[in-house]
Amino acid sequence: MGFKFVKRDDQFVHTAAIYVLAPDGKIVRYLYGTTFLPLDLKTALTEASKGRVFPTNNRLVLTCFSYDPSSHKYVMNTTRIAAAVTVLLVLVFVLIVGFAGKKPRGVDPVEGRPS
Repeated sequence: MGFKFVKRDDQFVHTAAIYVLAPDGKIVRYLYGTTFLPLDLKTALTEASKGRVFPTNNRLVLTCFSYDPSSHKYVMNTTRIAAAVTVLLVLVFVLIVGFAGKKPRGVDPVEGRPS
């Protein structure tokens, strides 16, 4: 399972974690720390019971958040969110400029002749 430790003096230093396994023995989730949010534990157990590593509803969350090993928590990935918002704004701008630049051909209402 990759459990690692370091012996310092006469004690063993290691991370605290729960390994959640699927019925077939595949590791579905690592929950780091000594306290866990009830929703995280429930989600991990639900995933494990179904044998899925990432359910569909967590894909967006995992896109917006990334795991920080130093704090053992998920943190908001502002770079990814800013990049997605920038791409979306550029796409909207290109669509607006593309469609706004085209004027329909027809009769000029002021002069009464084709434009």
